[in-house]
Amino acid sequence: MRQCSIADIKPGMVLGQPLHAYYGGKRTLLLGAKAAFSAPLITKLQSMGYSFVYIEEEGTEEIVPENVLSDETWDNALQAVSRYYEKICSYIKELSKKRDRKSVDIMEMGMLSFPLPKSSLLRESVRDIIEDLFIIGKVEGYDTISGVSRTNAIHNHVLNVTVISLLIGSEYGFVDSEQNVLGMGALLHDVGKTVLPGIYEKRYWELDPDDQEEVQKHPLLGERLLSEARSISEAERQIIVQHHERQDGNGYPFGLKGKNNKPLRSPYHEANRIFRFAEIVAVANVFDNLVSGNYFQHRFTPEEALKELNREAGTGLNSDIVRVLSNLVTLYPVGSNVVIKRHSDANLMGAQGVVAKSDTKDSREIEIILLYDGNGKRMQPYVEKVHLVDDKSIKLSIAY
Repeated sequence: MRQCSIADIKPGMVLGQPLHAYYGGKRTLLLGAKAAFSAPLITKLQSMGYSFVYIEEEGTEEIVPENVLSDETWDNALQAVSRYYEKICSYIKELSKKRDRKSVDIMEMGMLSFPLPKSSLLRESVRDIIEDLFIIGKVEGYDTISGVSRTNAIHNHVLNVTVISLLIGSEYGFVDSEQNVLGMGALLHDVGKTVLPGIYEKRYWELDPDDQEEVQKHPLLGERLLSEARSISEAERQIIVQHHERQDGNGYPFGLKGKNNKPLRSPYHEANRIFRFAEIVAVANVFDNLVSGNYFQHRFTPEEALKELNREAGTGLNSDIVRVLSNLVTLYPVGSNVVIKRHSDANLMGAQGVVAKSDTKDSREIEIILLYDGNGKRMQPYVEKVHLVDDKSIKLSIAY
């Protein structure tokens, strides 16, 4: 199977992987694998905010995109996140309506008090993710995860950020207690958006200028929301409130500065300094926003996203954390579409294919199944191997 933009889906194409939605912690099957697309169905998925799906196509039958987590772990974690975030959002909507005030005003007046959902399922999810990543060790490197609807965008985002943050933490040799704090803070880093119901279900590029100003309140709102929760540690709350701070002190909400060094040892609260775990979540947050299409309407390829991170390294983001992530990210995920931009064989210029074997942090060799020639005509599928470092005669580009 291969990725296909919703804009490129045609009636009669066949879905490769099932599509699920998560509402209030419950999973709903939207469309099963092998389902054929119809015009009304394509329109429906577009209206739900899907950016792309995986489809079946001749020549790609053996290509199966693999998540860094098992299906069970991913599913349970997404349900736990959905349940936690949506219960808070639902209550705040109801309270705001009842008191005829904006939810932000209610919180700032100290009138927002209600029993928070239990965090035990979130903590269990963090432990399961850690086990999948470092004990079972299914996949080498971090592979971007399939496109999701607008409805579930925030839930997938915080889960992606958690996975990325934990992978980074492992590279620094964090012990289990540190990883559990880092993972929990990452899962909850956007919980403040539940206090902004009008913004909660939108992507950043869908916000108007007033919304964009309002959304900058979410780190502080999240910390305040959980300030009385005994189950959430002070270190975890500092991750939530500081994940939009910048190394140069121009971030928010406090304008803290970073030391721009390895995030190995520091207290969670150091005067005028960003907590080291918040620096990690900041990098993971920016990366996922770029590749997922949550922040910009244009989805960045992994390579494009890393270039953006490197531009921000040292001023906005911690340089060493960006370096570590750059070594973890899979540049050409399995199932992604690629175009040959340069090749020693002129007949292959512009040829299109699908990644069958991706690069890892230990190997930069990938395999591509070529399907279309430079004129877009179907060709007999065959495998082209490319070493991303050694083979200078070939240049590839991911096509979304």
